[in-house]
Amino acid sequence: MRKERKEIVIREIKHWRKSKLLPEHYCDFLLTLYMEGEGAEETSFFKKFTLIPLIMVYAMFLLTVLIFYFTQFPLLLQIGIAIIFAVAIFMIAKQVEQHSLLLARLYQLMAAMIVYLLTMQIGFAIMGNHTLVLGFATLINGLLWTLIGWKWKTKLFFLSGVMAFILAIVIFIR
Repeated sequence: MRKERKEIVIREIKHWRKSKLLPEHYCDFLLTLYMEGEGAEETSFFKKFTLIPLIMVYAMFLLTVLIFYFTQFPLLLQIGIAIIFAVAIFMIAKQVEQHSLLLARLYQLMAAMIVYLLTMQIGFAIMGNHTLVLGFATLINGLLWTLIGWKWKTKLFFLSGVMAFILAIVIFIR
């Protein structure tokens, strides 16, 4: 193929990727094919997606658990940190969603777990270490997850919400 025609095809494929006319992995394959391996590393998924978001999300989740269960921080400080971390994780999930839907869903689930821990922590602070707090926190978060799953058409959240409802029923019966 002549060099001019290759450059036109390569520009067109880059345009398709930018405007999302084709899935990104198809564009990567076509670019690698037409560029004959040259510049393939710049189109690679791993070049664009680093481990930094993954490490940040896991660190925020672990810090939240540590703050809730292994420190004596005031409740308002714990609530503030948990809210900031949950919002940050949701924002990271929104950015990662373009590259990996599975990782984005994992991050969203981790943020939802922070919200669940936060709900339990607030309930325990108000009512003490009572089983009803656990049941109501599970019920409220189950309702929230079911609604999110239904609105976003996400099976993971919908099923998590249904399982939380079942768990809440078991807690209340017991």
